[in-house]
Amino acid sequence: MIEQLKNLWKEVEENRKFSEDDFVYEKYDFGGTNNESVLIGIDKNNFQGILILDKTGLSPLPKLSSHFDISRIKIPQGKFIKIICKDSSLNEIFIFFTSRLIEFITQGSTPTLATKEAINEVKKMIRGGGLLPPENEIVGLLGELLFVEQITKNNSSLWEGWYGQDKKIKDFSYGNVDVEIKSSSYSGEETITINNLKQLELIPDKSLFLVHFIFNSNPLGKYSVPYLIDKISSQIDDKEGFKERISQSKFKEEDREKWSEKKYDLTKSSLYEVNDDFPRINRQSFKNSKIPESILKITYELSLNSVIDFKIDIEKIFQLLK
Repeated sequence: MIEQLKNLWKEVEENRKFSEDDFVYEKYDFGGTNNESVLIGIDKNNFQGILILDKTGLSPLPKLSSHFDISRIKIPQGKFIKIICKDSSLNEIFIFFTSRLIEFITQGSTPTLATKEAINEVKKMIRGGGLLPPENEIVGLLGELLFVEQITKNNSSLWEGWYGQDKKIKDFSYGNVDVEIKSSSYSGEETITINNLKQLELIPDKSLFLVHFIFNSNPLGKYSVPYLIDKISSQIDDKEGFKERISQSKFKEEDREKWSEKKYDLTKSSLYEVNDDFPRINRQSFKNSKIPESILKITYELSLNSVIDFKIDIEKIFQLLK
């Protein structure tokens, strides 16, 4: 159900670009019955939301937090409970909330009761400290750890080149080799987001490579963040140092069980050599190589299908780091 909901919101996101309606939505498919009792949508502020048909519309509604707007509305399709997630960083939690709400409805709960039960589950998660970061952050950490796990098979000290959550210019730097590590969930087009100009910036006398991993969510998958942490720890000597590095990430040992449930298969791994001809935005992209002071941050998407000429065998990076 989680994947179905994610795909629905992606579809709505595309439709939202071309609509001026207050709430753009798609109907949730209940096992082939595509009725209008649950509408998955995005409001005019680009916040994710759902509408749940509630013909009575009488019972008082519970509250979750200031980040979630829960109210009743009446539209041509009928009376609905409207729930909007006003914080995009909580979209993963909202997807979980929505999935549980739908499950309670299919099990026979009234819309109001289903809303209350789903809210109670989210509150239990919050009290238990079990809130996981968004999916893209989990996959991002997974890719970095997979890279570290692979390079430490032959040289146990190489993990020290991984900066983790230190917000350094590059994800990995060792000797004269810099590596930017990008990961994404399985989808059609292979694109990555470059978050600042320095990520693909060449440094004199150093080689720069871009590693890209594609993961596919699978409850029976091989890889999880705790699995890779344990694998790396078994391959290196400075276990305490690595543990300290991990503590700076979003992973918390007390939440290991929940992290372990987020399992993935590796669908594809690629390596690109970044040189002067590699397409990217840098200082030289601007007049006199000077970024205008009014531009505070630059983020852009790069299509990997358009840089295949720079693609090389991924084993090369492991050989260089031996």
